[in-house]
Amino acid sequence: MKDKTVAILESRMGDHIASLVRKYRGTPFSTPALAEIPDVDPAHIDQLIRDWNSAPPDIFIFQTGVGKRALFAAADVPRLTDLCYGYWTQRKWS
Repeated sequence: MKDKTVAILESRMGDHIASLVRKYRGTPFSTPALAEIPDVDPAHIDQLIRDWNSAPPDIFIFQTGVGKRALFAAADVPRLTDLCYGYWTQRKWS
């Protein structure tokens, strides 16, 4: 990478990757391609969690903490928080 400019599209590990580029005498150019911004419809989440009563998922898979935090935030109303937590503690996580 000596004397090369390297575009870094990663947002979460951007600083770490930039350090590696510098270590090998390159010039990092940070330009994250994506932002992790949750787009959550609270009414949809409310219905989704209530539907778990009749058809609960066997496993929950979140690729990042962003999705989990968004779901918890949307469920953060008195009745749904306890209901949601009950489903999650009885299921597998990945």
